Amino acid sequence: MKKNNYLFLSRLLLAFIISACSSDSETTISNRTSIDKNEISFYSEALKRPELFHINKNIDTLTTWGFYIQTPGGGGGSYKQLQYSSSGVWRDVEISYYPDICVKKKGFPYGDTYFRARTLAELKFAKVENPSIFEASPWSESLRAISHLLEDGTPLTERDIVVQLNFIFETKTGIGLIESEMFNKFKAELIVNNKRYPITTSFSTDQRNGCRYTYNYSTQKGSQGGGGYHIALDIIDYCNHDFMSFPSASYSFTVFDDATTMTPLYSYNFNVTVIN
Repeated sequence: MKKNNYLFLSRLLLAFIISACSSDSETTISNRTSIDKNEISFYSEALKRPELFHINKNIDTLTTWGFYIQTPGGGGGSYKQLQYSSSGVWRDVEISYYPDICVKKKGFPYGDTYFRARTLAELKFAKVENPSIFEASPWSESLRAISHLLEDGTPLTERDIVVQLNFIFETKTGIGLIESEMFNKFKAELIVNNKRYPITTSFSTDQRNGCRYTYNYSTQKGSQGGGGYHIALDIIDYCNHDFMSFPSASYSFTVFDDATTMTPLYSYNFNVTVIN
């Protein structure tokens, strides 16, 4: 009888052991199969903080910046990321080539702009919010750069005189959106010292009420003599008055600054009434 009991207990223990092993095996297999091995990458070295330099070569000109990213001891990632800020918000900059980086100044704000750079183990980490030091290096110290180009690419240096005409489009009824086709009705002309310059807008999409189009007239100071540099200008409304209009105007001024002194912008606003 005891022998049968021992035999029963032995079989019961064996069944428990087999069941436990089977359960553990299934759990292990399930965990392994839930991991996509193709998404696992291993990075063995922390990426060091790089330094960002200006390049004082031909690529650093009035229209372009030249930069170089250097990592201490070569401890950087294979990919580079460059950002700029002029108002406290950092935005990505498309890098035109590597290792020397050329950035076109057109489109950047006039005046001071700050840049920073880092290196990446893979390009995808540029979009990760908080990457590890094995995925992306710390950002470099910010580097101050100066642009003497207005947003449309017009130079404003010590040698230049710039007259800025701001056309502000406001609907007569106060409607919130101006359709793109309406801007085809806008036509103006700038006359400077008897030279004529036609003005149209570059808007190709619908714009909000109160939108602004800026036209920049630029000339160099040249040789002024003792009497300064005199400019007389007329802004004439040639719009289709069934759709929009603005008051024509005339201005004149004399610039006494020489080519070693920065002359501030001469800026004039024109309220264009849109009839819709």
